[in-house]
Amino acid sequence: MSDAFKNSDLTDDEVRIGLLRLIHSAKKDDNFPGATARMLLEVGADLKSIEEAIAWLSGEDFIYVRNRRFLVTPKGLDYLDSNDEPPNDRYDG
Repeated sequence: MSDAFKNSDLTDDEVRIGLLRLIHSAKKDDNFPGATARMLLEVGADLKSIEEAIAWLSGEDFIYVRNRRFLVTPKGLDYLDSNDEPPNDRYDG
């Protein structure tokens, strides 16, 4: 079984934060800014955890997809500039 399909030892918040940081730090190309789906595997989490984190980050308006690339929203940038409280704790109701 591939490592990508094994259960992750990372918490949900660690996966979310890792993905958000990775997406934000992805090298920017004038034609294709943002992170690709393949880049997201670098977080080191299993595919199910990555899918769940992407769905959560997107649903909370921290990221969006454009031209098959993941990008950070202004709300996501605000979180990254904060004191690294987990996104789940900062933006609940």
